[in-house]
Amino acid sequence: MSSKDNRDILEVLKSELDFIEQGGYRRSVRTPWRPTSVFHDSPTCLDLSDLDRTHPCDECPLLGFVPPDPRAAKVPCHHIALTPAGDTLDSAERWADQQELEDIVKNWLRSTIRQIEQERSKRESTPACPSRPVDAQKLEVAEDVLAIRGHKEYGARARAGPKPKENPDP
Repeated sequence: MSSKDNRDILEVLKSELDFIEQGGYRRSVRTPWRPTSVFHDSPTCLDLSDLDRTHPCDECPLLGFVPPDPRAAKVPCHHIALTPAGDTLDSAERWADQQELEDIVKNWLRSTIRQIEQERSKRESTPACPSRPVDAQKLEVAEDVLAIRGHKEYGARARAGPKPKENPDP
C-alpha cells in the first residue's frame, strides 16, 4: 500500500543537513565494506531500515527536486541538480571523492533551505487567501519547489488567481 511522506520538506532538508554535518555518511561499523549512498542511506530515505525497499521512490519528499525524465531512475534523488552547472550526485560520483560530494550536497541543502525559508516568509507576509485548499501543505511544498527551480513568479501567480480577461475594443 502506498502512503505519501507527509513530512515538511523544510524539516526534511534541515534533518539531512544535520545528518551530514554529524558524519552520517561515514562508513558503517556494521558494513565497512559497503560505501554509503547520499540521500539513499540517510533518514531522508523512507527505505533506510527496510532491506526489502518496500517504499517506491515516488513517495520520497525529495522527488519534487528531481526533473521529470530521471524520476523513473533506480535512485531518482541522485539526479537532483545540486550545483549551478547542473552537477548531480549521479554525475559528481564520477569525479568527486566522498568529502567533495558531501560538500556539494551541504551547499545545495543550505541554499535550498534558505530559499524555502525566504519563500515562506514572503508567503506569510502576504495576506492569506480566505479559502485555502484542503491540500494547502502540498500546495506550499509545490510552490517551494517551483520557486527553487526558477519559477519564482509561480507562487505569486497561483495565489493571485487567473488574470482577468481584457475586454476587446468595440
